[in-house]
Order: sequence, then C-alpha cells, then structure tokens
Amino acid sequence: MLYYSKEETQAYDSHHFAFLKLKEENNVFYVTLNNPAKKNALSPPLLNELAYAFSYAAYKGSIHMLVLQAEGNVFCAGADLKAFAGAVIESDSTIPKPAKEVTIGEIFTSFHKPSIARVEGDVYAGGFLLLCGVRFVMAQNGIKLGLPEVKRGLFPFQVMAALNEVMPARKVLDWCVRGYNLPVEEAATLGLVTQVIREGKMDEAMNALIAELKENSPTAMRMGIAAYEQIKKSASPEEHALMKGSLMQLLQTPNAMEGLTAFREKRKPNWKDDE
Repeated sequence: MLYYSKEETQAYDSHHFAFLKLKEENNVFYVTLNNPAKKNALSPPLLNELAYAFSYAAYKGSIHMLVLQAEGNVFCAGADLKAFAGAVIESDSTIPKPAKEVTIGEIFTSFHKPSIARVEGDVYAGGFLLLCGVRFVMAQNGIKLGLPEVKRGLFPFQVMAALNEVMPARKVLDWCVRGYNLPVEEAATLGLVTQVIREGKMDEAMNALIAELKENSPTAMRMGIAAYEQIKKSASPEEHALMKGSLMQLLQTPNAMEGLTAFREKRKPNWKDDE
C-alpha cells in the first residue's frame, strides 16, 4: 500500500519540499536528495517527503519511471539517529504526515514502476536501504560503500534484512559484522550494483538505460514489478518494522552510547562487556 492516496497527491504542486528537489521530464520523475549539509541523512520528515513523492509518481500515468539521485559528495550517510530518537527536525516542509509511520522498505515495495539510483557519492549505513529498494543501481567507480555501524556500537539490522534480498547471505553477514568499505566492483559482482560507471560517463550511461526502458511497455513493466514483489516472501512491512525496533532497542545500550560518543570525539571506543 502506498502511504498517500491519489486524492492527497493531487495537491503535489501546492506543497513545498524541504529535503527533496523534484522534476518531471519526458516521462521520467527525478527525485533528488537535497540536504548535503547533513550528508542527506534520513529523518522522519525526509521519509515523509519521499513517501509522498513516490506515491505521486505511482499514481501519475505520464510518469513511466523514477530516478533517485543526490546533491553533494555523499549520496546518503544513513539514518539521522537523533531524529529517530525523538529530536525535532525543524523544516518548512508542507508535506502532511501519512496515516502510519513510514518505513523505507515499504516505500519501494509499493512502487511498481522502474526506479533507478544514480549514485555518484558515498553510501553508508541506512543509505543502503535506498539502494536495495530501487530496481537499478548505477554507481560511479571509486565511491565508498560502507557499513561502519558495528564500529560505533550499533548494528545495521534493517540494512542486513534488505541486503539479504539482493546479495549472498554469508557476504552480507561478513560485511555487517566486520564493518568495512565494500569496493564498487565487488558490489556489482554480488548483485547490489547493477552497473559500475567510470567518472564522467554517468550521463551517458543513465541516458542509455532510460532510453532502453522507454522502449518497453510501462504497463507491462508496472505489472511485472508488482508480480515480482508478490513472490518475494521476505520483503514484508512486518520484517522491516521488526528490524527498526531492534535498532531502537540497541540505541539505548551503553555500548551504542559509547560508540556514538567516541565517533563524535574522534577517538577509539571503549567497549564494555555485554551483561
């Protein structure tokens, strides 16, 4: 289910988006994460805007596909943990809150048109929920793909669940537990990245993919993607909610607090034994 009704998205032109830049051109809807000062960190207000934009694109017949991209040299640094812990994010966004809390996974599983991530900046932590959600990931060679949570006393629960849908399970666990940067070429071999693009060639590669998709029936693609989601057993809202709950529980532990403090203070954390 989409987070907003068709009637609610008809007010699209009257709304102000604080965290996104949006453009519709030649049957393509461009959604740009536009908070580079915060490394495009995911916060509840940003997720509401994403959910609204995706709902609008899903309902509008003239939109055949969606491109997700980002301003700045970091595509997405993951979740804004202060925001999810209850800190108020001040913004002039006019997007109404949906009837239920937004989870990233459901934004994408409910969107049944081709979606492409244009990734020209680094991706960390919860940012991989965006890459796992889209249907195509076009990533520039040389960017960093990192899961550093465990080094800060956290664990990428939701990311692990999402990565398990597109990558081999043992590699996912290895990545999550060790917390290293995964080379882009290896990410392509493992299924996370669709195509690795040389620097300066992204426009050419994106134009080629969009042109190829435009040759196909938008109805057939939409119905095919919907069927694909129906046969995926693990992509349920309940699982994503469970993983988010695990993260919220972990955030309250001493080692999580120590890890985040050490990161802010640019020192090595002093881990405590689990009780």
